[in-house]
Amino acid sequence: MSIAQQSMSSVRKTQQAMSVVAEVSGEWVAQPPAPRPISAVRGRMRVPADGPLVAYESALERDFLMFCRTDHRVRSVQAQQLRLHYTERRTGKRRRYTPDFVVRLHSAPEAAPLCWVIEVKRREDMFRGRPAIRGAYAAARVWASQQQAARFTLVTNQAMSGYWLENTRLLSGALDGLNESRPATLGIQPTNLAAGSVMAN
Repeated sequence: MSIAQQSMSSVRKTQQAMSVVAEVSGEWVAQPPAPRPISAVRGRMRVPADGPLVAYESALERDFLMFCRTDHRVRSVQAQQLRLHYTERRTGKRRRYTPDFVVRLHSAPEAAPLCWVIEVKRREDMFRGRPAIRGAYAAARVWASQQQAARFTLVTNQAMSGYWLENTRLLSGALDGLNESRPATLGIQPTNLAAGSVMAN
């Protein structure tokens, strides 16, 4: 899908989202929260490799952060520091939603977003409790549309698998404490991984 097609698709999705939620606003949390004990796999990782520690609460979130730290375009990642408030049009109830990550890029192709609001989820979980999460994702899409060069997307385990995931894990490990020549000896370059970017919706 071309950048122009992605942009048109995003506009349609935003229009649909506006029919689901209203009065969307966001606030930033100054300090990132500690990882919650909701998974056996939780911890912190430096993203980018020489950047601040970013928390993850599942193996899938950890894999996504590995992708981010091996993509040279990524400038920063914030975990659960954006809180969105919105009203469900159907019920009139006021709700709150906290996306998993906000990713900012150094650069992107013309007309492509520089800021991504990210929810990381297993594909099979997307269909569980769908009515409950519909409003949350709609709010994230609307909020992103109100910002400059921003977009909301879901990243699933289906997008992060196979050789891509193996290479990402290998390169991420190589970035921890090894010199710059090591990735080249492994035959892996960050640009190869970035070519299969998961942030493409």
